[in-house]
Order: sequence, then C-alpha cells, then structure tokens
Amino acid sequence: TSDDGNAALVVDKAGAAALLDLSTGVRTPVWPGHVVTTSAIAPDGSWFALADKSSVVAIATNGPELVHRPITQQPLLVLSPKGRLAVLEGNRAFEIAVQEGDWSEIPVSTAGQMRMIASAIYREDTLELLVFGGEVLGWSNGKLFSRGMQIDTITAGLRVADNDVLLAAS
Repeated sequence: TSDDGNAALVVDKAGAAALLDLSTGVRTPVWPGHVVTTSAIAPDGSWFALADKSSVVAIATNGPELVHRPITQQPLLVLSPKGRLAVLEGNRAFEIAVQEGDWSEIPVSTAGQMRMIASAIYREDTLELLVFGGEVLGWSNGKLFSRGMQIDTITAGLRVADNDVLLAAS
C-alpha cells in the first residue's frame, strides 16, 4: 500500500498482479502474462516493482515500463521514497534510479568475503543493508561502507524512524 493509502499493489494466488485504487475499488491488471513472485510499491505510489522467476521490472502507475533487469534467483525488492530501486539476490545486489541512470552493482561481497543480505531498507537515498552474521552496511553515492554496528540476535528486519534513526526490529 502507498503511504498515502490511495493505492495498493495486489497479487492473486495465480501470480497475476494488479493495481488497486482504494478509493474506487477498481483493479487494473499490470504486467500481464507473468507469474509475479515478489512485488513492492513506492511509498508515494507513483511506481512499483515486480519480479517473476527470470526478471524484475519497475513500472510507473500510469503505465510505462521504467526499467527491466534479468535475475538469477528470487530477489528482495527495496524501493526508496526518492525513486531508487534495489534488487537484492542473495550475495549480489543492484541499484538504479528508476527515472534515470544505469544499473550499478553494489559490491556486497568483496575481497573474498561472501556476504548474504538478510534485510534492507532505504533511509532517504542511503540503502541500509543487514547481512547474515549481523553486520550493518550502508550504500550511498556509489560507495559501500560499514555502519560500525553488529546485530547479535535474529531480527524482523530493519526499520527507519523519522527518516533518521535506523532500528533493528525484533
């Protein structure tokens, strides 16, 4: 559901996706012919991302496809309030500004250190990543950095409070 509560992205049992206008109840089918396995709607409701078993697509709510990317495994889709899409596939991650730009690979696994992503969230334009083992990383302006945080217990993922505080939900 969009933050304003006007739109929702719904996927039925058969994997068919539709946009639902919550004020009128009208369902508009999107990405026909695909069996959607993962979906997310942008906080402002202006675009959404969908994945099937072979690709990810971002589509504007008024219809045009914004970006497309092949995938090799089931991704986690993370959408920012400022129009960024992160596609997280196990130990690989990619990001794009959906209205402009090219895909960037986020070097999550570096120097022989394999990192698997457990959870992620955007805080403004910074992508916050929780990797298995509890390390928290940040990705901003093409740079990956350690947050100097270690989460020692299993959590229900990362959350942001007031666009400022990063929380590990339990």
